[in-house]
Amino acid sequence: MLFCSFLDFKGEEHLYRIYKKLLDRLETILSHLAILFLAVAFIVIFAQVIARYFFSTGKPWMEELCRYLIIWMTMFCSALGIRKVSHMRIDLLENSLKNRPTAKLILNFSYDLVQLVFFGVFIKYGYSYVVSTKTAITAGLGISKAWVYSAVPVGMTLMLLYTAEKIWAGIRELKETLGVASAEKRS
Repeated sequence: MLFCSFLDFKGEEHLYRIYKKLLDRLETILSHLAILFLAVAFIVIFAQVIARYFFSTGKPWMEELCRYLIIWMTMFCSALGIRKVSHMRIDLLENSLKNRPTAKLILNFSYDLVQLVFFGVFIKYGYSYVVSTKTAITAGLGISKAWVYSAVPVGMTLMLLYTAEKIWAGIRELKETLGVASAEKRS
């Protein structure tokens, strides 16, 4: 129980609901942006194909725009995949702990902590790379490459936020599991 004591304060339930509601809204925004980016990329690619094959012309910015939209869409969808726990993973160890829910929660907690460290490293170095490329200009669109490369720290920050939600939910579940186990032992 000491493990979870740092979240034992009066407004924790309220704070958790606010955080969850904020991430729900963020999920909606990211979903809409991903759909918009995919639709725009599809339309631009279609226009590029028509321009090349029927008019023997094409604009270099079209291909570049599609590439950058897909990069950003991938980062948004990866964050949504974290939230919905839909990324592939090897769950052999987790499946072996079916009858031990507390151990399974602790294992998932440790997975999520490793993810947090991974995302933190990518945020740090991604931000450094964005800063170092802010003066570089893309060939087709003529925008700063920092706009393209900022997809990594932004996407990793979103993934970090959703992983933090999973950790918080896991701690709450662990508190309930340990609380029930403690109550059963006292009975």
